[in-house]
Amino acid sequence: MEYRRYLRKGLLIIICLLPMLLVWYYGDKKEGYFVDELWSYGLANSTEYPHIYSIQGWDQKWQTPEYYMNYIEVEKGQQFDYRTVIYNQTQDNHPPLFYLILHTVCSLFPGTFSKWYGIVPNIIYYAVTGLFLYLLARRLSGSKRISFITMLVWACSAGAVSCVVYIRMYMLMTMWLVILLYLYARIWTDRPLGIRVYGWTALITFLGYMTHYYFYIAVFFAGGALALMLLTDRCRRKLLYRFAAANLLSLGGILLCFPLSFWKIFGLDTDRGVQAYDALQAHENLWGKLRAYIAILGQQIFGNFLKEFVLLLILIFLFCLIRRRESLGWIKEKEFSFLTVPVIMIAGYTSIIALVAPYQVDRYIFCIYPFALLVMFSFLGRLLKTLKFSAAGVCIALAVAAGAMLVQEYRTAGVNYLYLGEAQNLETAAAYGDLDCVYISRYDYLITADILEVANYKKIRRIHENEISKLYRILEPGTTEVIVYVDKDSYNRIEEMEASLISGSKLNWWEILFETSTCRVYRIFE
Repeated sequence: MEYRRYLRKGLLIIICLLPMLLVWYYGDKKEGYFVDELWSYGLANSTEYPHIYSIQGWDQKWQTPEYYMNYIEVEKGQQFDYRTVIYNQTQDNHPPLFYLILHTVCSLFPGTFSKWYGIVPNIIYYAVTGLFLYLLARRLSGSKRISFITMLVWACSAGAVSCVVYIRMYMLMTMWLVILLYLYARIWTDRPLGIRVYGWTALITFLGYMTHYYFYIAVFFAGGALALMLLTDRCRRKLLYRFAAANLLSLGGILLCFPLSFWKIFGLDTDRGVQAYDALQAHENLWGKLRAYIAILGQQIFGNFLKEFVLLLILIFLFCLIRRRESLGWIKEKEFSFLTVPVIMIAGYTSIIALVAPYQVDRYIFCIYPFALLVMFSFLGRLLKTLKFSAAGVCIALAVAAGAMLVQEYRTAGVNYLYLGEAQNLETAAAYGDLDCVYISRYDYLITADILEVANYKKIRRIHENEISKLYRILEPGTTEVIVYVDKDSYNRIEEMEASLISGSKLNWWEILFETSTCRVYRIFE
């Protein structure tokens, strides 16, 4: 018996390590970056300019590679410069907590750049999220096995792994939200309840607000749902005052630490806040946008089986309602009734994001992935028990469903934000490191997406697409070879653009070296 107990513990440890190995594997596979990821490093580490935009919008002179690398690296003597990090965020669109943490990690390795400075903190957030998702699921389902399966399915999902390898604040935001709903569940179910739970609620809410402005939307619906539940429950109504005080305390903390948040939240800036309110007022194609987010959720978490799962739940519930109504008493249990909170939060958050988010992409809904699985598996587990499935039978059924979902996820959606092939582009760029580089685009910010490549060249200069005819006027006398990046969006007809590159110049030959996610890269020579 002792041997079996240790064997079970050993297997449990191995199973728990599998998700960590999975995210490490995909972290190692990541070769490139979305432009926002490089902005993460720039806004966290740059001490001279929050963005690599010229004051006039375009370079008036050639820039050195150091100009670009100094943007994304912490230079020696500039470590732990948190005042600059906060200033940079006053010039951008997000609260500063994620950037403060990233700057801290980068400060430990001055003068260097690595994807792991962003991925390793994300892996830590990921592990903490998994732990609290397990604790929350166990509290609601009453089953260690169902809770473990729920946590494992989320941790191994293509959506969760994509969130980890994407070096932005969404994994940190997800962690705070899962912890917060665990605290909400304790407020709803625990008796007696100490004042410390409300203190932790205030702190986690504050940290979420300091991570992303979308956290306010999630708290509005989750906190509002819990507040209504407390208000309508005579035995718990008095807890509403402490809960409200905790939320007010978190807002007070934001007012003291980063008051600019309110300016941006209410759309009083000139950037994303205004765009969000304009989109909200326009409320165009809401159903189409919602369908896009539901499709993303289905692909990355349910392996395109979301419709089948929902239909199965409805059919089983109707059968139980007709044939086993007396066995549905668990719906009124305090623990299970808390699922109302994540259900309302998922619906409300997704609807608002569909209205205000600039794009219909996975990163904006990463934070609801754990709760979608929590709701689905909690309901399904309870319904299967109502059908007289044994505890082992329920776990086997859920495990089979989970396996099918995960296999289908990786066959269809896969893990995003890896940018495979970018490593070869970097090697090619390094091979031409003795040449100058001209970057042509209609957007002065776009070069940030290719910053690691262009930093390999001797000198770099950006020009607007309308200035392509002046390309050779800015080259050094005697130049016989140059690298040119051309924004893919700059020309409707690529043949005309390519002809323009060599017109009126002795550099009348060109070849395509490679393509990035944003540009086609040419070598132009005599």
